[in-house]
Amino acid sequence: MLRRVRAPVMIAIPGVLVVLTWLVAWLYYGDLFSGPFPLADVWETVREDVRTAAERFETSSAPVPYAGGWAFLAAATVAVAVWLADTFAFRAQAKGEALVPGAVLFVFIAALGVDEYRVACSLAVIGTGFCALALLRQRLERRPRTVLGRARHPLVVSLPATLAAAAIVMGGAWAVGPRLPGADAEPLFDTSGRGAGNAEVVSPLVDVRSRLVNQATDELFTVRATAPSYWRISALPQFGNDRWDLPDGTLDDFDDTANAPQTGAVENMQIVTIDALRDSFVPAAPEPTSARGPGAGFNLLTSSLVKTGSGLREGDTYEVTSAMPRFTPEALLAATSDAPPDPMFLALPDDLPPEIAAMAADVTAGAPTTFNQMLALQTWFRTEFTYSTEVPEGNGTSAIVDFLDHRVGYCEQFAGTFGVMARTLGIPARVSVGFTQGERADDGTFVVRGRNSHAWPEVWFDGLGWVPFEPTPGRGIPGAELHTGVRPQQDDGGLAGDTSPAAPTSTTTTTTTTTTTTTTIPAGQQPVPAATTTTTTTVPPAVPPDQQQLSSDDAKSRIPWLPILVAVAVVALLLASPAAVRRWRRSRLKPATDPAHLLLELWDRALAALAAIGFRANPALTPVEVSERAADVFPAVAEPLGRLAGVATTASYAPREAVAAVAATDRDDRRHRTHDTPHDWCSYVETAVEASLTRAERIKRYFTVWH
Repeated sequence: MLRRVRAPVMIAIPGVLVVLTWLVAWLYYGDLFSGPFPLADVWETVREDVRTAAERFETSSAPVPYAGGWAFLAAATVAVAVWLADTFAFRAQAKGEALVPGAVLFVFIAALGVDEYRVACSLAVIGTGFCALALLRQRLERRPRTVLGRARHPLVVSLPATLAAAAIVMGGAWAVGPRLPGADAEPLFDTSGRGAGNAEVVSPLVDVRSRLVNQATDELFTVRATAPSYWRISALPQFGNDRWDLPDGTLDDFDDTANAPQTGAVENMQIVTIDALRDSFVPAAPEPTSARGPGAGFNLLTSSLVKTGSGLREGDTYEVTSAMPRFTPEALLAATSDAPPDPMFLALPDDLPPEIAAMAADVTAGAPTTFNQMLALQTWFRTEFTYSTEVPEGNGTSAIVDFLDHRVGYCEQFAGTFGVMARTLGIPARVSVGFTQGERADDGTFVVRGRNSHAWPEVWFDGLGWVPFEPTPGRGIPGAELHTGVRPQQDDGGLAGDTSPAAPTSTTTTTTTTTTTTTTIPAGQQPVPAATTTTTTTVPPAVPPDQQQLSSDDAKSRIPWLPILVAVAVVALLLASPAAVRRWRRSRLKPATDPAHLLLELWDRALAALAAIGFRANPALTPVEVSERAADVFPAVAEPLGRLAGVATTASYAPREAVAAVAATDRDDRRHRTHDTPHDWCSYVETAVEASLTRAERIKRYFTVWH
């Protein structure tokens, strides 16, 4: 469109970039727009997503999930390639160079992407490139002529050569493409310097939000199990300023067996079948004690069941036996948390914002034991915070501070903040990542989808091990009801239950009745029922619903006036710039003093006005001849333009005295308004031309005529 209206290069090229930037932002963050403009919330979210992607760039391995900062960067890269290709093709009139940005982008995608549709995409890109070359040649080159001087259409020359070359190259791509290694294939040259037994992985928290938002209904895996559970893939013990992570980002130590089952644990036998899940982690109920499947290995420090050697593939099946711990409030109240298995479970960065520790101490004030403190934190999160995925991803210190300020987030922020606040109290904690139980099919199989992706905190109790808690509203861990006070529940209604804890809401004495858990397990391996216990638990009072802080709604209600004013000012500046430039150019012109020049300027103004309707004056003709030609095209200006042509003829050919007399008469008549003057004739031509233009033509003229 900018080329059609003949917009200057200095406006067209930045204009295309601005439009592409707006389009990419609208596609990925349209729900944050306020009207047609991306405001402060949009750019803050973009900055957070891009920052998170940049932090994970050095440790992530392709293909990364198409979500968050990765998706925005990919779309922005495509937009830049389009912008450069358009500039090369239609501004620099370069043919081959116009294909370079897209070709570079395709090389990276082909090298780092999955091998699905690899050949088809390669053929499509090559074919599109040849078609683009043919069309650009037709547009930019002059028509070739035969030896007889007859012009030939460019397609007659370029089309056969294009089709022949495309057939040769695409045939070669069809033969060579399937033999190229994919992103998950063995490397042609191994430059890592590591042994084949290592599994290089990144923090599983990278994928949580992308699965929740972009893969909500995609089936990731299925589990045939004797009992529902949260299907954990890994626990993250290490926390730094940026995020919760695996120790040093690498899993190197594997064993054939996991931890021995705890006393009172319930055995859960599972058959896990992988569908669309990738990476190296195998989902399983805690705590796995044995597993059989391709490359299965245990990492005890992170409680992970990992496929070694390569990532998971569709159809991989694992037979896993887990001993699911059962914790009673009585045992947790009596347990301490002084001897974690590793000091890293207490480690915090030196520059942790002090308000995090202060808030943790305030929430847990008066709680006498570790268990009471964790219940207080859990209740506080579930009653005073709002669940939403429409927030920037991240679990580092800056994301935690934002989460505590706005009190809205999704499971990554709930679990990560809970873990950090527990550590500020001197309590060992970690963040587990995996999936809620999923949807139970008619045959009893649990179907787990992207929307079931989840993260939750686990706290260390001496003599008992890692105990899960659930601070995220609307979620509840199956089998953990006795100590969390939260019924099993998940976002898609797979299991019903309240969204509020079932624990007491004040300092009371609670009698827990006998609870028997029955599961279907092979003969001779029955679960151990929970014992009858009487406990006294201290839980901080819950906040009534009418007093809950809904800061997310408050944040949405605030109008960012500064970005709005800036956007309005920028738009106003762009709209006013043509008129301002024209006024500035006129101010720099020295007024003509020569009478002939004064009269000829009127003639030039009239011809410039006629140019808006497509009339171009032939410089070889006299002014009178030009006016006659113009009258044939636009009869409405025949009389004033004819008179003005006579004045221009006088100014061009008459003696100086005659020209001066005409100029003086024009000046006197304009002063006393006694007769029509050359200025009036010129103004009439400009007005008549302006009235004949459509609104679109007037807008085009306003933005394209800068002199």
